[in-house]
Amino acid sequence: ATPFTRVENLNQAYEMMCKHTNWDAVTLVRKAQEFPEWMLRRDEDSGEMSTVLGNSLDGEYNVSQNLPSVYYPCGAFWLNRVNSLLQQPSLYGRRWGGVIVSPELVVDIDEPEDLATARKMVGEGEG
Repeated sequence: ATPFTRVENLNQAYEMMCKHTNWDAVTLVRKAQEFPEWMLRRDEDSGEMSTVLGNSLDGEYNVSQNLPSVYYPCGAFWLNRVNSLLQQPSLYGRRWGGVIVSPELVVDIDEPEDLATARKMVGEGEG
């Protein structure tokens, strides 16, 4: 559950679907806090590290302001065209768009600690 989804987010998604008739879907996204260029793999035997994308961590990749923004799907909702969904059973389809929401509004409640975070946000405490 993502309880802080707002009606205006649904309205924005609907407007995007109307504007972009060649899109199959629209969903909510948040700006990612991590950078793919900085993500690492660790060799379990030796402990050696390498970047997932194969880039160096030096030069232009060393400064976060040089890196492009990337986004992460929030999972609050997907607005889909029925025909596209029936032809290709995918929530995203071939082409899709994203409504950007503030990361602090994205609380995906999957675990007990997620519920505690949501309760704090609405001032209910730990209860």
